[in-house]
Order: sequence, then structure tokens, then C-alpha cells
Amino acid sequence: MKMYGVDMRGKFHVQRVATLPTFSVEDRGRLIYVEDEDGFYYGGTDDWKTAGGLGKIYEGVIENDMILRAGNVYFFDTTSNSFNVFLEEDVKAGESVVVVDLAGTFTTFSVTVNRRSTDKILGQNSYVCNYDNGIYSFIKTNTAEWKVDIGGLTTSGGQSGINVIETPTIISPVSGSTNIETSPTLEASPYFNLYGKAMQISHWQISTDPEFETVVQYIATGPVTSYTLVTPLAQNTLYYWRVRYGDIDGTFSYWSNAASFTTADAFVATPTLTVEGFPDMVPETPTLTTSAFSVVGGSDTHQLTDWEIRLAGNIV
Repeated sequence: MKMYGVDMRGKFHVQRVATLPTFSVEDRGRLIYVEDEDGFYYGGTDDWKTAGGLGKIYEGVIENDMILRAGNVYFFDTTSNSFNVFLEEDVKAGESVVVVDLAGTFTTFSVTVNRRSTDKILGQNSYVCNYDNGIYSFIKTNTAEWKVDIGGLTTSGGQSGINVIETPTIISPVSGSTNIETSPTLEASPYFNLYGKAMQISHWQISTDPEFETVVQYIATGPVTSYTLVTPLAQNTLYYWRVRYGDIDGTFSYWSNAASFTTADAFVATPTLTVEGFPDMVPETPTLTTSAFSVVGGSDTHQLTDWEIRLAGNIV
């Protein structure tokens, strides 16, 4: 087996020996661990190197053993489905290390778990190895101490610690917004998938508590990064919302960080619009009709209406 572990700052790119991807000038990588057939290893460094500089180090990597350490995602390219894994440093129950199968050929996975620098052999009952779309998560399940430095890689609800899909960030409403209408449009950042897999679904959660123990709306939509609530929320109420994206293989991103907003006590209802002849018989000078002016939670006088007509993103 040929293996090495690499951390590209701010990015998680699949890499294999002699096949480095194209990075921009500002990209830097940190070598995590490489060991050759004679047992010599390069133990990692905090020195961030260029992708080209990293490529000069990846020579003579191991054939049979995989050493998981320095807390990262490990990429490997092999036709074998059985290897030795050496585990180092303390880890707590529920934490994991992730390795990625570049070839995507494995259907089963067996491993002999050893603990480096000691004679203690850990049985395979000490962990479970989950497989999902080429990603293997070694997850500790018992209370006894076993060894591996995961460096922040954790698992929650069966999800591995690799960001295959970039975690979305919230755009609107921004956290702390007030006087938001009860059917707001939620918007998040664009979708990005590490392997180029197409987006298939997005999940939107709205809760009255920041831990999402009480979810008032859970919406599954198509491959969209914005969504307008169909079911109105309560007025004058503090809400928290978050979103995650899923691809065509059923892999999901992590949930975004939650943002909060407070709905308005009284507000002008968003009008609905009717276009003459829509959708396929619209004349050159169509009649545009809106719903009647109304106020939610109060009363007011209709003073004016603003109209915008857009063509190819420009107001005309």
C-alpha cells in the first residue's frame, strides 16, 4: 500500500503519491506522516510547505502498514483490503480517525490494530470501522483507553470527520436580525463537494433553542441554497436556524453554525404577483397584478408600491 497523510490548510483535497492536485500560490500543506519499508519515518511538522515542496517528500512510502497520527484525514491508494494500523496517543470514546479510499474499490475492510512502542495488542472489538462512499471511520466504542491522535477529527451521529461537502455558512438572515417577517427567505453559501459530486438535497432546521432540541420546522428541499418558508413562524419570537447540504451519493455536510433572528410583531405582508399569460403566453406588454395590501399583527395605510422588472440579472 502507498499512503501518506496531508493537511492542506483550509481545504481537504484528495491526494496520492505522485499525483498532486493543482493548488493556487497561497495554498500550503503540512506533511503528517510517511514511513518507508525500512521503518524510517518523517514525523510531521508545523512548517507549512508549498504543494511542490510536499511532493519532494513523498518517496519510499510504506507498502503494508498505515500509521494514523498527527490528527488528519489519511488518503491511500491500494488494491489490498487488509493492513496493519498503528494507533498512538490517547483518544476518548466516540472519537475517530478517517481514511479515504481513492480507488473506491473496497467492499470489505479488515485491519490488525496494534499500539506502537508497546507490546499491547488491541482487539478489533475496541472499535468499529464504518464504510461510506469510500470513507472509513475508525470509531472508538468501549471505555478502555486505546491510542491515536485525531487532532480534532470527531464523529457525531455516525458522520465521519472529513468535510467531503463544505459546511455551508449562513448568509441571510444574519445572526441577531430583528423585525424579520414570519415567512423569511433563508440563504446560505454556495455548495462545494470535494469530489465534484452534484448537489441533491438541502436540509433546513428552525428551532426555538440554540441546541435544536425543539425543532419547529425541518424542511428537506431540492438542490438549492436558499429557501422561503411556506409555513409561517410565530410573530415576535426568537428563532435559531441552520442548514446542511447533501450530494447524489447520500453524503451530507456538517450542519452550519446556527444563526438567530427575531420575527416582527407587526409587518406588511409580502405581496404575491400574477403575470398575464404566465408561464408561456406572456405578451410584450403584460399586465402585472399584486395581492391586496395587508398588515400582519396590526393595521396601516397603503401609501406606495415599488415595482422592479429584471432581465438577465439587470433592472430594466
